[in-house]
Amino acid sequence: MLTLVPMTPDHFDLDGVSALAVTSKRVASLIEGHAQLSRLRSLKVFAVGEKTAEAMRALGFTNVCSANGDVEDLSNLVRATPLTGRLLYLAARDRAGDLEGTLERSGVSVTVSEIYAMEPVRQIAPEAFARLIAKEVDAVLIYSRRTAEAFVDAVRGAGRMDLFDGLRVVAISQQSAEPIPAAARLEIAPRPNEDELLRQVLTPC
Repeated sequence: MLTLVPMTPDHFDLDGVSALAVTSKRVASLIEGHAQLSRLRSLKVFAVGEKTAEAMRALGFTNVCSANGDVEDLSNLVRATPLTGRLLYLAARDRAGDLEGTLERSGVSVTVSEIYAMEPVRQIAPEAFARLIAKEVDAVLIYSRRTAEAFVDAVRGAGRMDLFDGLRVVAISQQSAEPIPAAARLEIAPRPNEDELLRQVLTPC
């Protein structure tokens, strides 16, 4: 329900930067081939979850720590780790939580570089929409609040809010689930990461 729009700058100001913060596995593909990749690889990486950490390791980063959770868990991980310089947060333009604000208030110097945006898709793919109408969808997975908002807006735009009646929707977090109408059968993953989301999907209703 969201489409990626790259915004990666040609040059990062790495003066005084000792670590990176990454909250999406998309970051790895966005900086692959970057002119400063070799320098970036020398930095410690704080990743929000294991999928994001794996993507950064696959790109050649060797010092990667995973918070295995959400932005709050990532903030706690960074604050528990002594840093000798600035933290560069490779971020989305629109993001959940306030990682930079939380860390700044804790005395951590953070520079935010917005390297991508996720723009909402206005219409659900025809095949997927047809399956929703035919009640052939076992569950809808929600990865973020903006994904949920885009999904609800697309269904509303099609004049088919009735499709939420009894629809099983599994969200990665309580926050991401908030836009989903009450008519849906809503479930929340025990922990805000993809593994727990998929485990919840496979749990018998």
